[in-house]
Amino acid sequence: MKNSPKITWVNHAGYVISFEDINLLVDPWHTGSAFNNGWSLLSKTYFPEELRNKINHIWISHEHPDHFSPKDIMNFKNKNKIKVLFQKTKDKRVLNFLKKKDFKVIEIDNYEKYEINEKFKITIIKNDQIDSMSIIDVDNTKIINTNDCVLDDKKLDTIKKKTLIKNSDILLTQFSYASWIGSPEMSNLRKKASEEKLNQIKSQINYFKPKITIPFASYIYFSHEENKYMNDEITDISKVRDVISENGSKPIFLYPGSTYQLENKLSKFDIDFIKYKRDISNISLNKYSKTNKIDFNDLKTNSNNYLKKIKKKNGSLIMFLVFLLSKISVFIFKKDFLGFSNTKIHLFDLGKNVEFDWIKGLREIKKNHTDYDVEISSESLNYIFLHDWGIGSLMINGRGRYISEYKRWKFNRIFSLGQINSIGKTLITKIFERIISKKVYLLKITRVRF
Repeated sequence: MKNSPKITWVNHAGYVISFEDINLLVDPWHTGSAFNNGWSLLSKTYFPEELRNKINHIWISHEHPDHFSPKDIMNFKNKNKIKVLFQKTKDKRVLNFLKKKDFKVIEIDNYEKYEINEKFKITIIKNDQIDSMSIIDVDNTKIINTNDCVLDDKKLDTIKKKTLIKNSDILLTQFSYASWIGSPEMSNLRKKASEEKLNQIKSQINYFKPKITIPFASYIYFSHEENKYMNDEITDISKVRDVISENGSKPIFLYPGSTYQLENKLSKFDIDFIKYKRDISNISLNKYSKTNKIDFNDLKTNSNNYLKKIKKKNGSLIMFLVFLLSKISVFIFKKDFLGFSNTKIHLFDLGKNVEFDWIKGLREIKKNHTDYDVEISSESLNYIFLHDWGIGSLMINGRGRYISEYKRWKFNRIFSLGQINSIGKTLITKIFERIISKKVYLLKITRVRF
């Protein structure tokens, strides 16, 4: 009897698909925390040296640190013998980083089917700004990995039409929320987000019709003292199991170190489910990171450097014009509809209220001022100044609290320019993209009407 493809579970979103002489590792994050000490792995990783040394291919879905940990990927000794598969991007940031570290990198176009060999093929499908999903065909077994992709019915329809998928063997899908949702007292918002994830699983099963569904990419806990409240409504895996079963697929929970082959009829995976239930119930007993205070003068210096950097990349004039339009919006409508006028922040660890905008940078405001947008630590604000993608990390790790969705949006908006720059785009290119998308939308409406 020939060997069928085997999945070995590593942790969180990471696993190895083995078939004949191919060992493909998916989304390596095996050690340490992610998102500025905001996330930690729920369970202990399984990735022994014997398995690590067999890896000859790696697929990275996107560059978030819980899917692409530079520290973990650098632990491979035979880098020049490993082919890394990654979606084609404009910024080439991941490509260039990996090449410098001696990996062989293969860029794959959107919807391109890449042949590792005649029995092992992978199709990459890009989603939104940085995410991607994969469809792996290995020895007549179809494995779909949607990881962090948010796929509405329109996107799912497009995928089905372009790939001609009628059914699949295995679906791997995220099952719990993975972003900053509400303040500590807003548990109802997180409960709603968990319910939305269950509906997402149901929708993907209905579209891809998998025989087996493996919940994954949510085996984390919010691991900082500032965000541990986010653990209160993590999706109940019993509900995940039930939703999968009720929609005609078989739920399989794989714990680090477990292996799975399609013809496997054993029931030992019930033990894996129980292990995860245990780990989730023990979250409150885990270690939590503490806040590291940043001196306000250092914050000011890093704010000035941040401003210089984004002005150089985007142009001072265009930034001033957008800032001015935001100010006009506030003056006329009493609300910033563009979101680029300013943001007010309470730094709870320093006991200071500050304001930031693109013109004056960071400055302290009256201590009794209570009309701030968000409440965060000096460490989190400093992270935004030091890293282009810093605001993205904060929007995921949830290290703080906010007053309303509008205020959170406003805070996120003014720092989003760094995030835009981090994917190789600028303020002017985003403006043109928005204009073009509006024109395309209007053309579609016109065609429907006439």
